[in-house]
Amino acid sequence: MKLSVSVPDELWEEARSIAADSESSSAVIQEGLRRWVMQTRGGPRYATSAPEDVLGDLQEARERLAREARAEFGHGYTQGVQSARRLPWWAIEDLADHHGFRVREWARAWASAAVEVDAARPSPPLSNEDKAEIIDAWLKRPRRRPFDWSGVDADVQATDAVPGPHVVVRALVPALGVLVPPYGDELQYCPGTTYLRGFAKAMRDIWSSVAEGNDHD
Repeated sequence: MKLSVSVPDELWEEARSIAADSESSSAVIQEGLRRWVMQTRGGPRYATSAPEDVLGDLQEARERLAREARAEFGHGYTQGVQSARRLPWWAIEDLADHHGFRVREWARAWASAAVEVDAARPSPPLSNEDKAEIIDAWLKRPRRRPFDWSGVDADVQATDAVPGPHVVVRALVPALGVLVPPYGDELQYCPGTTYLRGFAKAMRDIWSSVAEGNDHD
């Protein structure tokens, strides 16, 4: 069944930011309807409220997990701000305009753009000895830990007057790790959903404060 519906932009952006990046518009709507129906029906017939003898443990678990989730969200928000400090405005605007604040999708797009630039650069053929030396040097070099911004700042200061996709990638790798392939693969750091929600919220707040004049202090 095909329908034409009207959804407020703010509500749609919020729904897409919660959904997985791989989900289509139809999948987001179907999932929302499915959850609404389940909530209205009250769940499966065999479901009951929590047994009384676990209520204390249940509350304790909720409070502890909520604290951890808030901390992870705050961590993501903080790193989103740190990334934004090093990003050009057009990159943040791209996150809003073309990706609806879907961070995974946005990061992959910029990584792909940087890879295309690298592939287009002419390079002289390497001998087997040169290749072995490059690989050995790569294996022996120290791995940059996530959230190390000092190297990023040095790279950004050394960029050309007209920045390209590598400027964006440099500002994303420390905070998003393997979500910026292949540049972030060596970090072996993959942010979770709660962290990414904090990261996306920071980007949304910054974009809104600049584009729409909203104050999020």
